[in-house]
Amino acid sequence: MCDIDHFKSINDRFGHAFGDKALIEIAEVLRQFSRAHGALVARHGGEEFAALMIGGREQAEHYAEGIRPACSSREIANGEASERVTISIGLTVSRGETERAKIMRIADQALYTAKRRGRDCVERADEHSLAAA
Repeated sequence: MCDIDHFKSINDRFGHAFGDKALIEIAEVLRQFSRAHGALVARHGGEEFAALMIGGREQAEHYAEGIRPACSSREIANGEASERVTISIGLTVSRGETERAKIMRIADQALYTAKRRGRDCVERADEHSLAAA
């Protein structure tokens, strides 16, 4: 799961057209990632996106740490306004059969941990951390 940091303030400062442009730019980074790595990527709602892929923990962390700076390096420009945006990422790795809703809850928990820890970072959670919450 990933989320554009401070999206509400971006809309408030620059307007919704600029916010829409930011969504399009981040979606483009994720689309390129999807094509290069065979991931399923979708907008999950608002300024949140979800990605699903097959691989291990190290691979997922490596990809997430690659997506984050790829997003922040994109300059969003709309008229006279120009800004770079960051994203926070929460990830989890599922072994065996796990319900999609459970995977999403775990990744979402990791995403909110990333937000609490200052944003523009990647956090990982697993089933045990969900049970402890």
